[in-house]
Amino acid sequence: MLNDIAIRLYRRFSKKAGAGTDLSADAVLDGNSAAALAEAGVCSAAAVSGNGPAAETLWRQLVWQRDTNVFGEPLQTLESEGPRGAIAAASGLTLAGCRATAFLSGTDLAGCDDLLRSAVGRHLPLVIHMVNQATPAQGYGVGSGHETLHQTSDSGCFLLFAANVQQVADLSLIARRVAETALIPGILVMDREATARSAQELSVPAPDLLSEYLGPAHGEMASPTPAQQLLFGENRRTVPLWHDLNRPMMLGTRMQPEAYALGSAGQGPYFQDHLGETIDRAFERYGELSGRRYGMLSTWGMEDADQVILIQGAAEETARAAADYLRGEGLKIGVLGVRCLRPFPAALLLEQLAGRSGVLVMERLDAPGAGDPPLLRELRAAFARALENNRFGAGTHKDLPQLDTLQLPRLHSVVYGLGGAPLQGADLVACLRKPVDRPPGRTYLGLRFYGTSNAHPKRQVLLDQIRRAYPGIEKLGLRAQGAPPDLRPDGALSIEIRRLPGRGGQGLALDAAALLRQLSGGRIRTLSAPDEDDCAAWLTDRLIRAPQGPGYPGDDAPVDLALIATPDRSGTLAPLPNLCEKGVLILVGNNEKPAALQPSGGAFPRVVRERQAVIYRLPESEYRSHGSAHADTGPGELDDAFLLGGLCSVLMERGLLDTSESRLLSSWEANLSGTERRDALLAAFEAGNRAPVPFVLDTLEDSDSARPEAWEDIPPPAVRQLGNVANTYDSLSRFWDQTGILYRNGEQDDLTSDPFMAIGAVPPLTSSFRDLSDLRRKLPVYDAAACSGCGACWSACPDSAIGVTAFTPAGLLNAGIKGAGADAVRQVSSKLAARIGSLCSSGELQGENAGGLLRGAWTWLLEKAPLPE
Repeated sequence: MLNDIAIRLYRRFSKKAGAGTDLSADAVLDGNSAAALAEAGVCSAAAVSGNGPAAETLWRQLVWQRDTNVFGEPLQTLESEGPRGAIAAASGLTLAGCRATAFLSGTDLAGCDDLLRSAVGRHLPLVIHMVNQATPAQGYGVGSGHETLHQTSDSGCFLLFAANVQQVADLSLIARRVAETALIPGILVMDREATARSAQELSVPAPDLLSEYLGPAHGEMASPTPAQQLLFGENRRTVPLWHDLNRPMMLGTRMQPEAYALGSAGQGPYFQDHLGETIDRAFERYGELSGRRYGMLSTWGMEDADQVILIQGAAEETARAAADYLRGEGLKIGVLGVRCLRPFPAALLLEQLAGRSGVLVMERLDAPGAGDPPLLRELRAAFARALENNRFGAGTHKDLPQLDTLQLPRLHSVVYGLGGAPLQGADLVACLRKPVDRPPGRTYLGLRFYGTSNAHPKRQVLLDQIRRAYPGIEKLGLRAQGAPPDLRPDGALSIEIRRLPGRGGQGLALDAAALLRQLSGGRIRTLSAPDEDDCAAWLTDRLIRAPQGPGYPGDDAPVDLALIATPDRSGTLAPLPNLCEKGVLILVGNNEKPAALQPSGGAFPRVVRERQAVIYRLPESEYRSHGSAHADTGPGELDDAFLLGGLCSVLMERGLLDTSESRLLSSWEANLSGTERRDALLAAFEAGNRAPVPFVLDTLEDSDSARPEAWEDIPPPAVRQLGNVANTYDSLSRFWDQTGILYRNGEQDDLTSDPFMAIGAVPPLTSSFRDLSDLRRKLPVYDAAACSGCGACWSACPDSAIGVTAFTPAGLLNAGIKGAGADAVRQVSSKLAARIGSLCSSGELQGENAGGLLRGAWTWLLEKAPLPE
């Protein structure tokens, strides 16, 4: 779905990028699209896997827009059944002298190590794009993880890491030049949610730059190293034609151990040892042509830094924001980003870090049993070699400096973002505020291993048992308390969009990012919600626009405007913890009194009142459809255009967007040139622009009176039926008391790490904990005659099939009491619900008997508390 949205933005904002089109203009694209766009300019083929992060749909759309690359070569796509097939196809194309690329996720590439080593051994100038994704462990993570990044680091490929979308486009070209010069394959890495799926501003490299920097694959270049001069002569083809019918030979032959050892040992001096110099020259040349200069490391505030954050990937932007914030408090903190992991820039790191008081080595993976995570291990080894130089002479490790023990900084291991967990700016600030002489060991940022107090007694018993058995466990994690600091640069605008999967607003954040970039310039960052695999969970998309400064200041950045894009008929929205004081709230729906602001909304209305939010109501658009929202101008995009018009109208009215209505409409209209159904999109935007209606805050009811009655706080029926069982890993009652009840009450922030979390086991019947009735649009039909009890439906349905579609007696009675306003009978409703449940369990209620009892129950309720006139 996100790839389809990226295609929509690409089509709209790059104006039919056909041959001869100037692609140097600014655009707003996500990282996947930027990589595909850069490769489509210089490659002749791409090998794609159907389950890759940039699937064949995305590549094909870009190919269809540009039939040839900038050298006039036709573009082709090779589809494969899996990631190994994609790597094999790309390798075959490169052997035939073609420029080829492949798009894979980290989990896909994890099983291709032998193919990567083969590509290295055969000296294929291949570039692979890898999107970081957490590898499965105790569970399956949907977010970023750096496990595969370090797994592939010993394959022999060089590794470049892009921290934002602009770097994705630029480093794609730099990696291509390095691979073709050094004859070593490269892997360009990006984080999943913060780069690959994040819409950001992008200056697309112009065709002239591509031609000057790379030239055609069949062009000629001077052999850059003595080894290559021996192999090819003074000049060689830019992409060697290893499979040439006019010069037949055999590659990848079976070798005896002695011959294999000689060939393997020769990779270092004849090829790998030239790689660092080749990368430096490629960086320098690209800077001369584009004005954007890169190096193996990126620095921020390192001139006078006392403490240093060493980090990789998109989190570098949050680290820079935290460093700037703490410099205002007098702390001298710098950020050192690792842009090139292979070859490892040991000498450059030591040059930057020697003599500092402390270094926080932040890594997005854990390394059980290894002592230290991989980046910290390599840094310790580099310092150890520098100490050997001081003891045994500079020639011991000739590329490294001589250091004494007084120049060694205190190294601290900080693990963050496991499985895609968000990096909160407040947690990072709290970590940096701790004294430099903090106790050694690893810190898990944003996680807790112990809660000092808990409202649920059985969970508190578990926490106390863990603390007694593992003294000091509470010091292992660090999570900030209190209001988060505002790490945003001056003039920043933050927008939060909440929606339900498939209910509209899927592309709203991306559309808004592109339009705000055109109207106001500056830096744009979106953070889309994870995969939409939970039909019951509210999803949150975030957008930040800033005039300058670090890009993304963390997931806990204050929110100036929150838009609830899905009509909320359940009144069960979670609170808005980051909404600014007097922030703006837009609710979509036709109700004069939105459900989310009623007492049943729990803490949501209380937070809105406390923050003195300014509320607007945006009527539900006539374009809203539950059909496909993926088409370029289908119902989903029309609805997004309506919502975007309303969003921009409120931004202008509140002074958060400095523009005129005429300029806003003309900018939107200009973006639609060449787009099908342009008039319909323009009309939808204009209709949304006129639609917002202020909501008077005085009509907001007090949510303190909405506390649930005691009878509603009983365990789910499945737990009560099982009774008391042992508190082991498969106990449903144990799971409810320690985990399920936190989710039911919206207290997920109180979760801590425990042994049950560590094995990732979920007992049966947990799907019955969730009530999806407010979100359900249709019910499955259960045919008892056709059911064989095979259980196949359980794995096919994420909520365990038919079980969650049944209403409990307590749920039915509660709905009736709420609908009839029969509060007087609450005290006896629990007994009635228990009686109905007992009769159902005994088999006495079936067919007409069950209907008769329920009708009798409703009649009794109405007699006690008749419906209002």
